[in-house]
Amino acid sequence: MYATQRKRGLLGKKTELELDLLFFMLHGKNGEDGSVQGLCQVLGVPFVSPGVLGSAVGMNKVVMKDVFKANGIPQVEYVVLESERGHWKGAAFPLFVKPANLGSSIGVSKVHNEAELEQALEVAFHYDRQVICEQAVPNLVELNCSILADKGKIRHSLIEKIATRESFLSFDEKYINSGGTMQGVEEKVQIPAKIPSHVEQQVYELCEKVAKALHIDGGAPRIDFLWDEKNDVLYVNEINTIPGSMQLHLRDASGVKIKEYFDILIENAFWRRDQEKLKSTEFSSSIVDLAVSTGIKK
Repeated sequence: MYATQRKRGLLGKKTELELDLLFFMLHGKNGEDGSVQGLCQVLGVPFVSPGVLGSAVGMNKVVMKDVFKANGIPQVEYVVLESERGHWKGAAFPLFVKPANLGSSIGVSKVHNEAELEQALEVAFHYDRQVICEQAVPNLVELNCSILADKGKIRHSLIEKIATRESFLSFDEKYINSGGTMQGVEEKVQIPAKIPSHVEQQVYELCEKVAKALHIDGGAPRIDFLWDEKNDVLYVNEINTIPGSMQLHLRDASGVKIKEYFDILIENAFWRRDQEKLKSTEFSSSIVDLAVSTGIKK
């Protein structure tokens, strides 16, 4: 947080600050879902994060998938359940079960049979009222790419390939096994990913498409992909609007040093705030004026 001291209160116990900029490192509900972003926008404070719309859509996997579908963005087959008694008739195991509004793999399970599905749904519904069941991708290769909003343009990083001990990168692998940090996760990736050039090109094209569909106008989200290597089919899994590690390893590997990286993020936040100021927010209406004057006369 960049701030300028404005006024010191009684005995120095309270200090009012005039905020120059907020750099978001929040995650989950009320931090990554557009809530605080909206407060910043109302107050006119520049902030480093995708905007209200992109943050809200990116956080809610159900809405996100609806937006992907409307924009022709490829994704795996899925169903949305709103009751623990719900079921996906005709689904082929294995499946992934996910709460609709969480990240960091919290509440996510990979299931191989009906018994595991029942247990996974109980866990997922503990975190959210909506749960998504997704068809697992065979011959899976996980690919990630970080995008950077830079004054109306989207810049992408190199692509990384995930190599994990688990069937998916779990919360424990991300945080618990590393003592509460993401340290060591970078060692489980291959940068740049050794993939065919046409897959690389498709990843970059889909990054642009996702950014446009979700109106990503700030921050440095990460977009996750699922590639069926054998059948050569690429799917977009999801967007992570505020990645835990800020994807510094991807930017560094892409030749963007940390100072330059943060300069771009901060400059874009001020640029976006200035763009908002150019919009007209007032509208004169003779009908309103007439109603007001008539009311005063009465």
